[in-house]
Amino acid sequence: MIKVTPQTFYPPDVPIADPRLTEAYMALQAWKHALTSDPNQFTAMQLHCFIHLKFLYELDISNSHFSGPFPGAVFFLHSLKCLDVRFNEFEGSIPPQLFDLKLDALSIKNNRFQSTLPDNLGNSPVSVFVVANNDISGCIPPSLANMAETLDEIVLSNMD
Repeated sequence: MIKVTPQTFYPPDVPIADPRLTEAYMALQAWKHALTSDPNQFTAMQLHCFIHLKFLYELDISNSHFSGPFPGAVFFLHSLKCLDVRFNEFEGSIPPQLFDLKLDALSIKNNRFQSTLPDNLGNSPVSVFVVANNDISGCIPPSLANMAETLDEIVLSNMD
C-alpha cells in the first residue's frame, strides 16, 4: 500500500476549492498508481468527470479485471458506505484499515487475497460482509462479536 500525501501527486489541471474533492482526486490518482491492470480504462477517466460529485457513497468496481494489491486510495473516500470489489484479481493481504471505515456493505469475494481475517474485523459497522472464494486462513477473530448490532449477513464460504 502506498502512502498518499498532497505532495505525492501533481495538483489537478483545474483548481479545486473543496478540500474533500482534492482528497478524492488524490485517492483516484493513488488508485491509478496502485493498479497493475486496468483493461476498462477506469483510471484513465479525467477529473472533470468527478469534480461535481460532493460525496461518493458507493463504489462498485466488480468484474473490472483489476489486479494488484488492494488499492489504498479507498481509505481517502470518507463518505463511502458501500464498497464492492468482487470478481477482480486483487491479491495480498486484506488491509486492516478496511474494517475501520464506516461502511454499510463490503464485498471482496472472488479475488486472490491471501491472508487471515484482520483482528479488527469487529470494528466494522457493516450489515453485509462477503469475503467468499479467497485464500483466507486461520480463525475468525473474536472481535466479530462486536458486530452483533449491525451485521445481518456474512458469507465466508470456500476459504482455504
